[in-house]
Amino acid sequence: MLIILLCPMVCHSQTTELQAIFSKLDKNSDGKLSLVEAIGLKAEGRQRGDYFTSDLDENGTLSPDEYELFHNIGNLKKRSSIPDPIQEHFEKTVQHVLKLTQKNLDQNSGVQLDLWETTFAKNWWGSLYKEFDKDESGRLTEEEIRHGFSVAFGIHDHDGIPLRFENGTRFDWRHHFVAGDTNADGTLDKQEFEKLIGAYRPELKERSLASDVNGDGIYSCEELIAVPFHSRDPLAVFRKLDATEDGALDQAEIATLPAWQQGYIPWVLRAFDSNQNQKLSLTEFLRSPLAIPYLDWSQPMTDLNQDGVLTLDEFHPGRDWQFLGISAIYFSLLDTNNDQRLNLSEFRFKVEPENVHFEDFFDFLDVDANDEISFAEFFPAENSKESSGPIFVSHQHLFERADRNGSGTLSREEFDSTPQLFQAYQLERQLRSTYIVKFQKLDIDKDAHLSFEEISQNSQPRHREALRYVFNLVDANADGVHDFNEFMCYEGRSNSAIRGPIEDPVTYLIQSILLNVLPSEADPVTYEHARKELAKRIPNMPVDKIVLWDRNSDQKLSLTELRIGLEDHFGVWHPSGLQLRKPNGTLFAYRSFQQFDTNSDQQLSEAELKKGSGKSKAANHKLFASLDRNGNGMIELLELENGTLFWSDLLSLFQKYDQNQDLKISESELKAASKPWEQPLVKRTLKAFDKDNDQHLSFLEFRSTPFANLAATWVEAKDLDFDGRLSRKEFTSAFPNVAQGEANWMFSNFDLDDNHFLNRQEYPLSLDTRKIPAEIVFEILDQNQDQQLTIEEAAGERPEGQLALARYDSKIMRIEDAWRHADNDGNRTLSFSEFIQHQANLLAAIHGTKLPQSSLHTPSPPQIPPTVSENIVPEQINNTDWRIVGLIGFNVLILITIIFLMVRPKSAFQRGNDEG
Repeated sequence: MLIILLCPMVCHSQTTELQAIFSKLDKNSDGKLSLVEAIGLKAEGRQRGDYFTSDLDENGTLSPDEYELFHNIGNLKKRSSIPDPIQEHFEKTVQHVLKLTQKNLDQNSGVQLDLWETTFAKNWWGSLYKEFDKDESGRLTEEEIRHGFSVAFGIHDHDGIPLRFENGTRFDWRHHFVAGDTNADGTLDKQEFEKLIGAYRPELKERSLASDVNGDGIYSCEELIAVPFHSRDPLAVFRKLDATEDGALDQAEIATLPAWQQGYIPWVLRAFDSNQNQKLSLTEFLRSPLAIPYLDWSQPMTDLNQDGVLTLDEFHPGRDWQFLGISAIYFSLLDTNNDQRLNLSEFRFKVEPENVHFEDFFDFLDVDANDEISFAEFFPAENSKESSGPIFVSHQHLFERADRNGSGTLSREEFDSTPQLFQAYQLERQLRSTYIVKFQKLDIDKDAHLSFEEISQNSQPRHREALRYVFNLVDANADGVHDFNEFMCYEGRSNSAIRGPIEDPVTYLIQSILLNVLPSEADPVTYEHARKELAKRIPNMPVDKIVLWDRNSDQKLSLTELRIGLEDHFGVWHPSGLQLRKPNGTLFAYRSFQQFDTNSDQQLSEAELKKGSGKSKAANHKLFASLDRNGNGMIELLELENGTLFWSDLLSLFQKYDQNQDLKISESELKAASKPWEQPLVKRTLKAFDKDNDQHLSFLEFRSTPFANLAATWVEAKDLDFDGRLSRKEFTSAFPNVAQGEANWMFSNFDLDDNHFLNRQEYPLSLDTRKIPAEIVFEILDQNQDQQLTIEEAAGERPEGQLALARYDSKIMRIEDAWRHADNDGNRTLSFSEFIQHQANLLAAIHGTKLPQSSLHTPSPPQIPPTVSENIVPEQINNTDWRIVGLIGFNVLILITIIFLMVRPKSAFQRGNDEG
């Protein structure tokens, strides 16, 4: 009690002493101290910074109260007070509420629920009636109102324990009851507390453990507050950050915040710089979360309801309504358009890409507010030690593609039409904040590469072999270590969204062409030069259209313009803006989309989706609604960008084929995993794409094949002029416009003899032998080129599968009937003259069709060509043999009858016999 009585005397004595010092320093007796009067002629160093810090009204001089703060700024025991903007806000809010409810309080009836909710329906505290009503009486007293707001503004905790002190210190609630309370029960038990103070110095640890005064093993807020170093001094934090000692914090000084507060850097200056001088004064700082150690407002908030904006409830990081008033202050300051929600231009938060309004995101990136996004704004440096720019070069290419006029910046229209930019931006941030750090941590020998031992050091032994396979698969240069790009392929082995660039033969082809077309990367070329060089290297290239590649209309083509034009030509991008071949190794199965899109309008109706997917009406409707993002009743190609429908992952596809995991695909593996309609391609594909002639397909070779290029099925081409072979034009005309460049490239790979035609040995031709000249038909059927035709050669390759074999055997029987009439010399083979005399009958037997009347006429045999260069396998025709169908149907009927007799219910008589 004596100490309490003496305190006012001590404070009065201290005040009197300070007044005397102030008067002595105030040389001109104007009631305020200039910088020179306060600290002398050598106004520099820490004292100078403290002078400007204490100048709360920023008028260049110190009043007596400001001088008191200056004099005791580093002395917590003597410092009497510092400004408290949150306390002021608390008082104003309480007075406002009491004023509106005073009538009820005067009548001692208290404030009832309906009045509270009606009066404060639009206020954040309108829904907190039950929380404020401590005694659960159904009436709020003035004391309860004050207590409720005191908790919400962090003046006291729920039990009335003060959290803010007159000398400016604040209890560090965030450290103790947010970070330390690991089980989120609102208390700190001994185990949690010991873990929390594990890094403390021994003497501090001992004092901290002694905080549990009542010895119950629980460290309460009241007990912890009694130990001074459990609180934080925001004024000390401010002085530490003020490196320039000018009494204010600029952006560079704020950027030196510790790691756990880095999330404040982008927005704290913008939100709390009330006088807009690009600095935070002490008063502005004390209002900010940098000075309030209660919650972590720097953590990434999440758009929980996925509406693309943040509400106050989503913004508030607390577990309950405690400190909600402080969150409401910050929310209001960030909500610049006062619409009671935060968009991405106002505050950065976690949100799914499809839920973001691109207009908001554009404003978020447009730092200088000039309505354009520069390269540096889109790829900013995270700190002063880094340079701006992308980590993945594919993201730079994406930015350049979006820049349609070649200006070097993105307009709002250019940005809005390229939704892939959002994912690229988010991934770049993720790479810098997470994966570069992880790479450096794993890199034990610091050689900027990761060996398998380094990359798998934290993996369980039972997973190592599977991980080693993936490690070797994505090791593009096969040097046994991973650079960062390869590491990101490894990290994204099961998550293509973060995966690095996978080697792509189309990308390599484009790079090779560019090296030959451009003498120098820096110097653009004329149209004429580009036409000449491209025509040499790309068959059927529509070189006259390259003028459309000139984005900036300078009558020349730059490296970027040529690359974008070639990407479009080779089907990397669809005209709609959908990227069909992504750098991460995922491909859009355009051929599957075309099968769904029955009216070929490049979009899917709900009926088309249902017919293609085979789902129930309800399931299909749900799927359709999730894909129709703009709600126009159609699924446009670009709306399929972020889903899984029609997308295929080539890493997974390769592993599906590579059953023995030797990093290459054999013919048997290719055949085993292929679809039935792909089987004719297997042998021909291995011959065409096995560039190193090892009888296997590596990952890069596999990526070149029809099995890994999903723009088309690659078996639709037909011999339109009936010459028994395919020209380049016949081959490419079978495929969609978006696949024309790819089709020409595919043709060149299949054309093994480089004669500009594909024969049956090179490609599985679809031929109608009834329309092809007889000599070509004979040449096609005569597989071993011995000028004699056997029944087996006429019937074609023996298929697999029971039904297919039944058809094949029926076909053999038909051919044998026709064969006996044609085989004049009885040697069971047909010469060309024998074949030509009975051609109609033989072809009718081969195709399983009725003999046309015109076939009764036997044409005179033409001369056999002097040379036969192609060994061609006949096409297997799937015409229906109704005799076989009838036989199968009869057998099925017998089988059903037997099953019925076996499973039908037994009579009582039969059951009795069984039991006996």
